[in-house]
Amino acid sequence: DPQFAAPARAAAERTRRATGDDRVRAELLFRRSTGTAPSPAILEKLVDTLAANRARYVAEPDEAAKLLAVGMAPRPSGLAPAELAAWTLLANAVLTSDATIVKD
Repeated sequence: DPQFAAPARAAAERTRRATGDDRVRAELLFRRSTGTAPSPAILEKLVDTLAANRARYVAEPDEAAKLLAVGMAPRPSGLAPAELAAWTLLANAVLTSDATIVKD
């Protein structure tokens, strides 16, 4: 659904351009989306999910291309499609999570 994929991809691009390793970037994505820091368990799950997403899209580049074709924004140069797709899927999960949507 473009309504979810486009914002997730924008968040993924912004997060991926940040300095740091996957753990630092995943924490940044979570903080930007929820306004709070992830617990150590959630951060670990984010990093593990990113690794699984990355492995999937490296093995299936056509699937990465399909995901990145959603929306009208051009794909940025200098970022491998599998990498951007992996972060897009993670960003989508965070952006649609209860932690982001429900504000107590």
